[in-house]
Amino acid sequence: MTVEGYRGFTVIGHELHSFSGGPNMLDYTFAPGRANRARCDQVGKVKKTKVWINNTEGKGLIQVFESQGHGRIPDPNCGCGFWFYRSEMLARLKGPGGPLFAAPFSPYGNFGGMKDPDGWIMGRVEGGGHTVPGTDGYRTEFVAITGLIPGIPGTDDELTAILAKRMKAVAAHYHVPILEPTRYMKGWIISVEISGETALVALGHPGREAMTFALPVEEASMLPPMPPAPLVTIGYQTRGSMRWITEVLVDEGDDES
Repeated sequence: MTVEGYRGFTVIGHELHSFSGGPNMLDYTFAPGRANRARCDQVGKVKKTKVWINNTEGKGLIQVFESQGHGRIPDPNCGCGFWFYRSEMLARLKGPGGPLFAAPFSPYGNFGGMKDPDGWIMGRVEGGGHTVPGTDGYRTEFVAITGLIPGIPGTDDELTAILAKRMKAVAAHYHVPILEPTRYMKGWIISVEISGETALVALGHPGREAMTFALPVEEASMLPPMPPAPLVTIGYQTRGSMRWITEVLVDEGDDES
């Protein structure tokens, strides 16, 4: 089984590197293709946890130590494996540095975070092998880079083309395409109308005319229940004359009132 997702990379020359550090999150230079296999320096280091259990020979508790070894990589009890988010929006919102609309630090796009030698790139990846699923994404044993994304949220096509040109050498090194970036819009869902196999979603915001976005009917379950009109951030891509929704994130605690 394989899973698809998104993550940010630091760029040095035409190579992509991890941005992680720490004892069990080693710096890693990603190779083209499917040669990327997770490793961990915590295997063999037995972890002991102090716990208490009932004293079977009398009243009270007694203190014992439980040993916990390391399982297959990635181990749910360790931080190893290749980490990535299940969507581009989550990678931009929750990835190192965020948030989604942070000032740009990279010549390749706007991902927030620290400056590094050459910048940041957002990438699409495909993971496989032993997999640990999480709420926001996955940790996997193997990973392959399958595309690079040049976008800065809310920017025009001319700037996106400039960013894609800067990415060209990196994309050539990894033999992957440069993908269309996801755009973002925040507002309240005013209405949802069904037209054939398409759900038409009207999104409004104070001081701005409502905009209409499309979504296949079978994917309408990603929309939050109404009423009340929920405040959301949507990710979308323009195909033909329509803006197609790719992701919906509800702003918890906010509504039209």
